[in-house]
Amino acid sequence: MKKNTFYYLFIFLFLMTGIVWQSCELEDLKDKWKPAYSIPLAYASLKMEDLMPNDEKINQALYTDENGLLHLTYEDRILELEAKDFIELINQNFQDDYEITENNVNVFGATPENSEVQIMNKPYNYTFNSEQQIEQKIDEIVFKSGTMKISVVPDLSSPINLAMDITIAALKNENNEPYVLLVDGAEEVHEEVDLSSYRLDLTNDNSNQNAMEIFYNLRFKKESGDVIFAGDKINLVVNMEDIEFSFVRGFFGKKEIARNEIVNLDMGKLVSNGELFIDPIANFKVNSNLGVPIQVLIPKLDAVIENENNTEILRINLPEAFPLDLEAPENMNDSIEMTINLLGDAPYPDLFDAIGRFPKYLDLNAKASINANSDPNTTTNFFSENTRIKVDLNVDLPLAFAAKFTMKDTIDVDFAGIDEDDLGKIDSVILQIIVDNEFPIDLSFQTYFIEEKGNVIELVDSIFDIPMKITNDIEESIIKISYKSNRIDKLKNVKRAIFVASVQTSEFEKLDNEGGHILKEVFGEQSISFYLSTNVWLSPAAE
Repeated sequence: MKKNTFYYLFIFLFLMTGIVWQSCELEDLKDKWKPAYSIPLAYASLKMEDLMPNDEKINQALYTDENGLLHLTYEDRILELEAKDFIELINQNFQDDYEITENNVNVFGATPENSEVQIMNKPYNYTFNSEQQIEQKIDEIVFKSGTMKISVVPDLSSPINLAMDITIAALKNENNEPYVLLVDGAEEVHEEVDLSSYRLDLTNDNSNQNAMEIFYNLRFKKESGDVIFAGDKINLVVNMEDIEFSFVRGFFGKKEIARNEIVNLDMGKLVSNGELFIDPIANFKVNSNLGVPIQVLIPKLDAVIENENNTEILRINLPEAFPLDLEAPENMNDSIEMTINLLGDAPYPDLFDAIGRFPKYLDLNAKASINANSDPNTTTNFFSENTRIKVDLNVDLPLAFAAKFTMKDTIDVDFAGIDEDDLGKIDSVILQIIVDNEFPIDLSFQTYFIEEKGNVIELVDSIFDIPMKITNDIEESIIKISYKSNRIDKLKNVKRAIFVASVQTSEFEKLDNEGGHILKEVFGEQSISFYLSTNVWLSPAAE
């Protein structure tokens, strides 16, 4: 069954709540006759919030303004990007093999026993890589987590004690002291370091971008009988794994990230054949605390409008608002906020028209580019793990509209309350329908009772047809249908009722001075109540 806004009207009217007792005095009946049965069939009372589509995918809400007018709001995030979307640290793996030369052998041979021999004292530059293959200069990383595994493995023909210092100058602890690995002995050395207590300072040598310097100081402790050979090696292996940052500073290159988003906006048939809501508001709200210049683009925005006959796609252009350029905030705790009014004075008439026709959803592409116009030699960016850019679409619609459409619905009805033994005693049955409507809508509908096999039940000489007109100009609408005992047995077979309705806002056909329909307002306290019951009257002889 297709669901739309006023489809919920009849679902709620008949099925939403429990049954209540309904009886009334009937002036056209003789005073001595009293009803033997009053069978309640249905009752419901609902407000506008009960008529809204109940779909968890739609971020909508109702609120009442200071004048009591209802507003419908939609909110949806069309773009959200975190710092790690722009720069993600990957595992770092490097090794360096130092090979003993003939010159080292000669120096070692000329060194007295029981003393140290200086074999190597040199720096080694390793370029710290990120996952982007773009121009990038990282100055500082404060690690949130990660592990560094470092190993020194001697590959010597004859075991000799090492005296070795390996210093990673750029890797500093909380006291700003560089990491140092000490090797003293002839065995392999393996160490595992928790990086969460370290930061990586890559600004020590600006001549080498992202350079992480490692200093070696390798010595042999020469004892009696020790020898070394050309081609012997000392192997260093460093692995940084599962690294994540809590803060990063530098220039992160020029990068674009695109997302496709679906924004659900579903009002069903409420304005599928109607007029624009009065004074709608729609805007984009942008908030960014990323320490980087950002350019936001929305290259595609389609409004998809569905009705019973076809699906219409409206292409919306936003030439004046986008691209949107946001400068980086000066401090990490600052943010840049901006609101773009999309409907004020109708700067985008196609969007104004689309929102007024209530599309089922918006289909859009959103892009964010960092450092689009930045100079890598003069621009410094910064991210923390919690920084992000958010772009939200907000729509506010005062409920004042004009609409007209038709619909059909089927509900279950049960007349089984009539006692089988009393069928022969019944003189007449009166079906009573009472509708109290406070909404600015008119309902004209007809009701047909049908049996279990789907046939229309003939309760009188023709098809049982209840025409009814409900308007908001009348406080209460009542219809009474009376039929005699020769057709009473038909009631036992009634299983369902079909309602065919024409729905429109009051005065829909009247035009304002500009040729549009008169818009009708909906207020927070308005509701509609519906009662359906039967009174079964026994003949005087039966009493």
